[in-house]
Amino acid sequence: MKIPNRILATVAVAALAVTACADGGDETTAPTPGTETSAGTSTPADPAATDDAGTTTDGEATESAAVSIDDFAYNPASVTVAAGTEVTWTNEDPALHSVTAGTPEAPEPDVFDLDPIEDAGQTVSHTFEEPGTYDYFCRYHDFMLGTVEVTG
Repeated sequence: MKIPNRILATVAVAALAVTACADGGDETTAPTPGTETSAGTSTPADPAATDDAGTTTDGEATESAAVSIDDFAYNPASVTVAAGTEVTWTNEDPALHSVTAGTPEAPEPDVFDLDPIEDAGQTVSHTFEEPGTYDYFCRYHDFMLGTVEVTG
């Protein structure tokens, strides 16, 4: 008769352990759109919300734009802004960079030439007054290319 009591005791302990694990505590839920998550990022609630590039996800221009220079690339490489908008570039690399109008084959430093951008964390800015497409590149790394599309 001792064997059935052991089985009964084992089943009772197992049932108690399962019950303790299902304590009815807080459930994990997905963040509500438009709120900050625990990682510190924000989820846009509006499908036409702006991205970090200065454009909306539906392609409309915004009033500001930020471009990072990171890992020898402009990110984002292309931004769309309204006329009169200031675009700011931030160097995240330990290397020397520039933001020079034109292309490596046809530079246009008279349009804008933000040079040099020497230190990581340094920012430079240019306000785009006239609608049009402005290509730019880095004088020191001619494979680095970007575009600013300015709308009226």
